[in-house]
Amino acid sequence: LLLNTTMKISLTLALIWLVLITETSHIRRPLWPLPSQVVTLEEDHLSCFAPRGFKLPQLDGYGDNVQHLLADAFDRFLATIATLIDDPLGSSRVIYPPEIPHYNKHTYDVQELTITINNPDTTQLNFKTDESYAITSNASSIHISSSTIYGAFHGFQTLLQLGDVDEDLFCIPGPVEINDNPRFAWRGLLLDTSRHYHSLPTLKRIIDGMEMNKMNVFHWHLIDAESFPVELESRPELSEKGAWGPKALYTKENIRDIIDYAKVRGIRVVPEVDTPGHTYSWGKAHPDMILNCTDIINRNAPGYPWINSVPLDMTNDDIYPIVSDVLKEIAETFDDDYMHLGGDEVISSCMDEFPRVKEWMKEKGMNTSNYHDLVRYYVDKVLPPVNKEKSVVYWQEIFEMFIDLPDNPLPKETVIHVWELGAQPLIESVLKNGFKAILSSGWYLDVQVPVPGTHHYLWMDTWQDFYNNEPLDGLKLTKQEEENFLGGETCQWSEQVDSGSIDTRMWPKAAAFAERLWSPRHVNSTTDALDRLLAHRCRMVKKGIRASPIRPDYCPYIETDDSLDIQKLRISNTILSVIVVALILIIIAIILYARVFSKNSYQEVA
Repeated sequence: LLLNTTMKISLTLALIWLVLITETSHIRRPLWPLPSQVVTLEEDHLSCFAPRGFKLPQLDGYGDNVQHLLADAFDRFLATIATLIDDPLGSSRVIYPPEIPHYNKHTYDVQELTITINNPDTTQLNFKTDESYAITSNASSIHISSSTIYGAFHGFQTLLQLGDVDEDLFCIPGPVEINDNPRFAWRGLLLDTSRHYHSLPTLKRIIDGMEMNKMNVFHWHLIDAESFPVELESRPELSEKGAWGPKALYTKENIRDIIDYAKVRGIRVVPEVDTPGHTYSWGKAHPDMILNCTDIINRNAPGYPWINSVPLDMTNDDIYPIVSDVLKEIAETFDDDYMHLGGDEVISSCMDEFPRVKEWMKEKGMNTSNYHDLVRYYVDKVLPPVNKEKSVVYWQEIFEMFIDLPDNPLPKETVIHVWELGAQPLIESVLKNGFKAILSSGWYLDVQVPVPGTHHYLWMDTWQDFYNNEPLDGLKLTKQEEENFLGGETCQWSEQVDSGSIDTRMWPKAAAFAERLWSPRHVNSTTDALDRLLAHRCRMVKKGIRASPIRPDYCPYIETDDSLDIQKLRISNTILSVIVVALILIIIAIILYARVFSKNSYQEVA
């Protein structure tokens, strides 16, 4: 049915804040990340529906798991719209009002939102999963099509960005035709939960942000030198002695909760157990496991950060059953095809404090000019059992150590994680040697100069460096080598962040990274991206993610004293209403009881 003229005017105003020019002149919505192909995005009409009572169509022929995942995603889609409708602060339409265009459009009721999934029985989620999707709409219908359920998830996120609300309606302009797919298959975020413990609500809030930015790998850096926060049945003493405290722990139930929470949002969870370096916390329960190089610690800074230099004592055969138990239990707990085994920063100067190490190596016939043979000995012991269940990721140092050794033990499906600055030559070497690669160089969230040679007076302006960090610049690759470059991860090391500060440190810089890995290579203008990112940052705030501002602007979802008063007033009014209703019910009950009592008394007298 057509809406009345007043409603049309209100809907027009509701769409003003979304009218932003991007890379294509007719795209007037702040989509993030920008889709790979926007065929049509016109404003000839508005297609509207009320989320309350709007139903997912019957999904005949779809597997139970797909139906469950899709129903969950659809419910979250409607719930997000409902939060906009129930917004006590008014619509975000006033944030970035550009020049107001003249609207004289028809408005239609959407009769159905249909979904077609070409592989309706597939719920497998890995770097080979097809995440492409398409959106088409006409006056009275919206259609999402995708190869897998996970493409449909991305379609819901784009729909949320296309529209806005007015009164109790959600409206998108039309007609729309969008064909979208990611440029890279591995678009990850690393979170370090050792140097500071991060609560489960914080992990879920990060995953919510990843979903909004179409990221798909949550790299959980579980354990490091500072703490061992994972409770294990096979080796409970490691967390009992190595965690910050009894409340700074992740149980198996916690971990499975996070895995499930991520999967229904199209996000893999890849665990990392970083060895043989960064293992000081293991030594809290088993002091003989580590080479506690107190000299290097005391010469630099007592306690931190140089405890990161402490490795396992790889010459001690007693460590291997413990390491094996830890890796086995964590591999069984996490369901992803990949597991990250660390391998970075095995510091030679620390091991130099223990002459017996090289004496042992010499007895074994190893080269003692460095410790590469010793690390090879370690990997030969710990890698094969893991490889029976998982493919592995290693930091770049393992590749660099082994590339010149005879009979490199790393399987070709191993992913090499490159992190050091000036990474292009190493990336090229990894790919030309037949391995897969992901990149984090230039995308460290904890540093002020993520890319050499850049400088910004304002801290958050480093989002531009994240955005401009083109991973394939300068590389000469064959088609197969380029296919083996899977993507990358932005890394949140936690030396100076905890659950109270992490949102503003992570977002929206991580969103800039997300668009770099999703959108086509030619989408590379920070000028064109700025307004879209401002609007997207405010969307994230509305979702409960305290993303940092990057320019002077106004986002009405930040909790001011006034907004808190409004919310308190709503709560007070709700409580008052409940009390009033309860009093009315009590009065009615008393009246009814009095009538019954009077009637009975009258009958007894009679």
